[in-house]
Amino acid sequence: MKYTKKTDYTNQQLQDALLELMTTKPFEKITINNIADAAHVNRSTFYRYYDDKYQLLERIENDLIEQIDSIRNQVKPLQSDQSADLLQMEVNFFNRHFAELQVLLGNNGDRHFEAKLTQGFYERFAAFTHHQADPQVMMIRQVIVATSMTVLKFWLFNADQIDGEEALHSISAILQNGAFSYLREVTGQGNQD
Repeated sequence: MKYTKKTDYTNQQLQDALLELMTTKPFEKITINNIADAAHVNRSTFYRYYDDKYQLLERIENDLIEQIDSIRNQVKPLQSDQSADLLQMEVNFFNRHFAELQVLLGNNGDRHFEAKLTQGFYERFAAFTHHQADPQVMMIRQVIVATSMTVLKFWLFNADQIDGEEALHSISAILQNGAFSYLREVTGQGNQD
């Protein structure tokens, strides 16, 4: 048990070190020595856990995606009575993992991570809809995924202007009521004659 805790601790130190380094340096320029130094371990310890820095980055990303999938698999989004539950679970998750997501989707992050997230959104959409080949369903899927990714990234890089709950509420309102209706509501222009 003690060894498992030490292993988990060291693994977390390596992950945290890489993410911290990526706040100031592009992933491509980060070396194993940089990661080991930041984690306060030696190179051989790093190699006991990972073959290279790419495997470490993939582990971080896959862990986050698995957690997102787990949340989404608990709720059927087309059942309106579960939409609020999904929204709250997502708010909690994104708030808990704000820093990691900001790094991974930021300037020094991994462009492949955004593609993985987007693919996950597409797969989730396919899991709860029928008629996947229908062009209208395909367009709706594109709108839902693009809206979700755009608002998520806006929140991550503008957290001083909007919090996670507001961002996810906006996604929900845009998707459920339409962008123009939500714009009228937000700006108060719908009440003018």
